[in-house]
Amino acid sequence: VYHEQKLDFKNWKKSSRFVERKNKFTEDKIDLNFEETQSVPKEIKEMIKSYQYSLNGAIRREQNFYSQGKLMADYEDDYDRKQSFLRYYPTYHDLTVGQARTYFTWRTKIRHNIYEKTSDSYAYIYLYELLNGIGVKNSQEGLEGLISFNKNYAQKFSSEMGTYIERWIRDYLIFYNIDSKTYDSFIKERDKDKKYEQLLYPQNFSEHEVVTSLIRLSNYKITNCPLYKKDEEKFEHLLALIWQQILDLRQDGFDFFTNYIAYKNQMTVQLFAAAVFNHNLISKTNSYEVDQIRKYFYDEEKKTWYCESYWGLAGQKSIVGNLLHEVDREVRQSFHLGRNLKPRKIEKHYLQAIKDGIKEYQIEEHKLNHPELEINLSQLSMIREDAADTRDSLLTEEELKAEQEEKTQVEENSVDNVKKDYGLSKEEVTTVIMLLNGEDPKKYLKENHLMAAIVIDNINEKMFDEIGDNVVEFIDDAPILIEDYREELEDMFLKGNS
Repeated sequence: VYHEQKLDFKNWKKSSRFVERKNKFTEDKIDLNFEETQSVPKEIKEMIKSYQYSLNGAIRREQNFYSQGKLMADYEDDYDRKQSFLRYYPTYHDLTVGQARTYFTWRTKIRHNIYEKTSDSYAYIYLYELLNGIGVKNSQEGLEGLISFNKNYAQKFSSEMGTYIERWIRDYLIFYNIDSKTYDSFIKERDKDKKYEQLLYPQNFSEHEVVTSLIRLSNYKITNCPLYKKDEEKFEHLLALIWQQILDLRQDGFDFFTNYIAYKNQMTVQLFAAAVFNHNLISKTNSYEVDQIRKYFYDEEKKTWYCESYWGLAGQKSIVGNLLHEVDREVRQSFHLGRNLKPRKIEKHYLQAIKDGIKEYQIEEHKLNHPELEINLSQLSMIREDAADTRDSLLTEEELKAEQEEKTQVEENSVDNVKKDYGLSKEEVTTVIMLLNGEDPKKYLKENHLMAAIVIDNINEKMFDEIGDNVVEFIDDAPILIEDYREELEDMFLKGNS
């Protein structure tokens, strides 16, 4: 056995692995002799002496790195040798004199925009310096240094390092309170938050953006709705109105978004994880907002950073799908479009919100199609008098007498049996009664020198307190009683209010 082991050792001594190690040992020995024969820069001597072994073990590494880094912040070197270096979480204390001079020489070139490949451990020391604010005038210069190093070094020589840098840049923005909107560091987070932000704060976005986010969170194909196919823009406006009605229910304790779409969550975060960072440094802020959905804040008592954001709920697509299905069903019924759909189960208050949104849309459409007339009231009486004089001049005495008798009879028959006028004038009461009897009041109003549009508006306005809606509408320029309120109006005006 001994003979076999001795033979194996002889063979291993001849292997390339052994030769490499032997050569490496020789190089290190030569370098050590070289260092012993050369003068060590006084700055590096001071750095080595400044290391405080008395510090608490938990913070010793970070605190010493920070204090030594500040001491060497402006140091430059021109070392003509290069020593490799490999260490996890490297610090100045881990360097030999030759490695220290190799590092500071390389750093000097970096500060003059000369990017040369070196051992990753040297590069990480440089990144730790920037994170701790070492060698920079202010936080803005430090941020620009991180971005520049990522672009000119990490992306060329070490993609893994680039991943760390991108994460640390986000932490840097938070810790040093730098506006993130100037940079793309949170672009993934903002894209993720956008759909929730648009639904929670629709007033800050276009109706198209809000509706698009709602549709994307649904498994129901609302684009098959007949109104959507007929006029996409109008449908988006209608759906935006409905969604606002649903949001308003939060005041009554019914929060559709939080219950079925996403909930607010807080989780602890460690800024500058996997880096040597002096956590005794005081951050520039205790609260940092990425967008209206994602915020970071620091708990002084617990010495902990938190991230507050919204997390999607399981089944959100199915529940939002049911909501949009009911929107489609109610739209078809209200506008008499397409075939009827079978109802799906949603809570009654959300179903009522859908109906209220449709009703609000219909009122807007009615006002849009029947705009209010702008009338100069100061000239209205003069117009009436001129019109009356012109008309009277064309009638004979017998015609005038007969007209007056007819007018008096109509007014007496119309108004006498009404015990309460609800604030309406005689002419307005008569108009309501004529409409209830299926008569066209336009001739009557014209004879009394009244404009039909104004009288109808007055009736709708005065009856709104009683009915809660318009009672008369114009169809093809003719005033028509809204049938939903006929029975109630008959009780008020035809049955003597008994």
